[in-house]
Amino acid sequence: MKRFMIIITVLCISLAALYAVSAEQNPVPKVFSSGIYHNAASLELAVTNYGMIGKSVNQGLIFPPNSGINYLYQGSLWLGAKKFRRNSEGEKLYWLAQHPSADSSGTVTEAEPGWNASLSPVLDTLVSIGFDGDKDLYELLPAYNLLLAGYTMDSDLYETYNIHDTVLKSILSHPSPLPFAYPDPEGHYCFTIPQDVTGNEQGFETCTAYYYDFCPFGVPGDRDWGSSRASNRHYPLGLAIEQKSYAWPLQNYDRMVLFKYTLHNTSTVDTLYDLSIGAYIDSDAGPVSYGSMAANDDVSGYVMGSGYEFAYSRDADGDNGATPGLIACKLMIPGKLLNRSAYTWKVGDGPDDWSPLSLAIGTHNTANEKYWLMTGRNPNPGSATKYNPLRGGPAGDIPEYIESLPRDTRFLYALYGYPFRRDNPRPSEELNLAPGEALSVYMAVFLDNSLQALKEQAQRIDSFVNNALDWGITEGLTSIPYLTSAEQIGVGKVDLSWFSYTNPDLFELMYKPAEAPASQWQSITLPGSARTFAVSGLTNGTCFKFKVASIINPGGSEVYLESQPNELTIDDEPFLMQDSGYVLNYPNPANALDGSRFEFYAPAGTEVKLSIFNTRGRKIKTISNPDFSGPKASLTWWGRDDDGSLVPPGIYFYKLSVNGKTITRKLSLVR
Repeated sequence: MKRFMIIITVLCISLAALYAVSAEQNPVPKVFSSGIYHNAASLELAVTNYGMIGKSVNQGLIFPPNSGINYLYQGSLWLGAKKFRRNSEGEKLYWLAQHPSADSSGTVTEAEPGWNASLSPVLDTLVSIGFDGDKDLYELLPAYNLLLAGYTMDSDLYETYNIHDTVLKSILSHPSPLPFAYPDPEGHYCFTIPQDVTGNEQGFETCTAYYYDFCPFGVPGDRDWGSSRASNRHYPLGLAIEQKSYAWPLQNYDRMVLFKYTLHNTSTVDTLYDLSIGAYIDSDAGPVSYGSMAANDDVSGYVMGSGYEFAYSRDADGDNGATPGLIACKLMIPGKLLNRSAYTWKVGDGPDDWSPLSLAIGTHNTANEKYWLMTGRNPNPGSATKYNPLRGGPAGDIPEYIESLPRDTRFLYALYGYPFRRDNPRPSEELNLAPGEALSVYMAVFLDNSLQALKEQAQRIDSFVNNALDWGITEGLTSIPYLTSAEQIGVGKVDLSWFSYTNPDLFELMYKPAEAPASQWQSITLPGSARTFAVSGLTNGTCFKFKVASIINPGGSEVYLESQPNELTIDDEPFLMQDSGYVLNYPNPANALDGSRFEFYAPAGTEVKLSIFNTRGRKIKTISNPDFSGPKASLTWWGRDDDGSLVPPGIYFYKLSVNGKTITRKLSLVR
């Protein structure tokens, strides 16, 4: 059977093709995954595995889908905290001076002469960011990145796992990532290898990524990336971040993507004090065709109040109706009563933390302006226009504040607790993270065409998150249908399956040759209870597009919700082979201990060749010409390469050639 799992297989095949080419031209494949989109809901949002969203070929967040109207240039996670400074032996350091400065910044350990109990420990204020915003600087990186690529000790790990260390997209929790663990008992720190099992994620569409503000392999050196890294010194907090992002094609929830960031303090000795979690958003709202011209006329605002508490941006004049929407962001930690901060600034005026341990701050108020902004303090109060307070406006008392003048604005929205005091702790009000502990933070990115609609969404999201993502009764809500698979089940015949949370009045299934104009869509009307249908009479060798629409109240008050189109090329040759007794492999997924068996029928003496490829397109194993007298033969692959070494679990491709006819399929290997 020719089977095409729309979400999973198309990703693997495209990656295989990409890296089959890049492996020959460039031995170090692309690190950052920036082309994975949420597209199950009424928007398209690019997500990455380095703490950033958006910034994908100038199409970070398209709303509505296929409209060409972009609402997000880039967004980023910012993480700040205070951490005790230690020497190379892990001993805590203390200031010798009562009020240390650039001229008196000596330190001592408890074991050294000169130490006494009255000395204050050195508590550094540090920030790790997905992206700086004004500088080309990244400090949250996947385990496998270009800094690790040049470290020869781990070259074998990099060669094997870099391709898998990406964003894993799952539909209805399938496939699942490996369970996160730190330290990783397997030692490879690659958890996004797809497992052919169904998990228990709460999103219809779930994207999973893992990244760190330090190197989990212990590789030394300044671990940041980008053209600005030469002027920056990054001191890590020791955080491993597990990022889950969820989207739903259900009415009232289809205009948002909900992120769940689980922050793991990997230290065995250091608490991270006074955590601050920030969301940086640079919208640049406007048609994609405008390019950089869309950036100069945005405004940002904030809405305070119970259930609201969100920041937003919009195009100042809506581009005369072309860009009517608003993009909003809301941060939440259920069960925590925390402070909120929001500031905005124009391009080029962003905060500085390039030398966060420096005491020679000159005319600056702090060496870490990012952390000040993230904890509600203006690091440059003398300039009334550099950092503008967004939450409540300049006086902090305007419930619904918005900037008065359009500009290339961006905002930083943050959550933080009361400051940690060694002599006066407030454990019920602080936001600290003890060694080995984890904290989950939710960030909602949502859109609509009016501020009132955003306010309604914000209250709905607040209730949704505080009720553990339980939306209650779905009866009466509409659902966008979602094509989950297309399977060629015979000559010119394709079986389509789709998902819908609710039953509409009817479905409309549509198909046409991919290159044909829209006027050639053919449609089939199906009952609202249908979830599958087989289309026959499709032309061999032709790529077809398929989509499904949900229709409620057909007629004057009709609601029409359409799925994203998906494609499948019709190939009748495998079915001609199958009619002659061709049998595909089993089991799949396969375990290396049990082997994966391939059986087929062919005349004695038939030339047979089985080739196994990894997802980079590299051939790792060849098996050929079994000894058989016909008509039945078999081959078994035991999960080893041509050198006899076990290959890692993951996705592979096999190409089986029998009598000059070839079939290429996907194979999952598990342990």
